[in-house]
Amino acid sequence: MLASYSDLGESHPYRISLEGGIAAGKSCVMDHLDDYVKRSYTNLIGVVSEPIFQWKSYRGINWLKLFYEDPAKYSFQFQNVVLQTLANWYKNRPMKVLLTERSLDSCINVFARCSLQKGYISANQYEILRGWRDIVCEENRMKTDCIIYLKTSPAICYERMKQRNRLEEKAVTLEYLQELEVMYDDWLCNELNVYIVNGDRDQREIYEQINLIIDSLTCKF
Repeated sequence: MLASYSDLGESHPYRISLEGGIAAGKSCVMDHLDDYVKRSYTNLIGVVSEPIFQWKSYRGINWLKLFYEDPAKYSFQFQNVVLQTLANWYKNRPMKVLLTERSLDSCINVFARCSLQKGYISANQYEILRGWRDIVCEENRMKTDCIIYLKTSPAICYERMKQRNRLEEKAVTLEYLQELEVMYDDWLCNELNVYIVNGDRDQREIYEQINLIIDSLTCKF
């Protein structure tokens, strides 16, 4: 269950997470939102992209590459790295509204859960990750209030991923993208405070819809 802003106190920024599969178009949306916020919501909304650069060089190790190449060996370690880096990257942002690319919740409900179902991590390891997420969210007041789910078909994600040709993603398969979509749908399609945006549509239409969502969510601030 997503957090309720009224339950978390004024010191907690209203947290909106942009979620979606690998190559769903999140980075382009975040770039657009960064520009939109600067024009329309200066000093109200902070836009923070996920720290993928840290996953590629965490204490000198490219954990993203290791995870994609051998998920059975590195899933538990990589998810720990993701939780740590996201927690540090997203905390202490002095804005009334914080719009982030992914969240600690998707680490658990999508990626760790997928690894659990595939047998890459044990049930005990999954519970350790969940416990770590819960502690960080509670201590740093980082619970997610609302989610924008950019739901892009795995086939389109796969083509985009191949086109951008990132070194770390060469081992990512269409099957894995399909598995992630199942995890996202199971988590978000019946959840409250979730806005689903069709990521297969024209980019302009996507931006217009997300602008309207941001306007409706932030009008109370």
